[in-house]
Amino acid sequence: MSIVWTGISIRYPATELVTVALCGAVATRVPTLWAAPAYFVLAAGDVALTVIDLGPGGY
Repeated sequence: MSIVWTGISIRYPATELVTVALCGAVATRVPTLWAAPAYFVLAAGDVALTVIDLGPGGY
C-alpha cells in the first residue's frame, strides 16, 4: 500500500495544528473548567479569522 499525495495545501494541516496548540495553551490558563469550551470557540475563531485575513498569498 502506498501513500498518494492528493495535492492538499500545507495550509490545512498547519491551521489544524495551530488551532490545537492554541486550545492547549488556553486550557492551561482557563480559570474554571466550565468556561473552557467558550474560550476554545474564541481561540478557533481567532485562528480562522487570521487565516482568512492572510489570504492565499500571505500564508
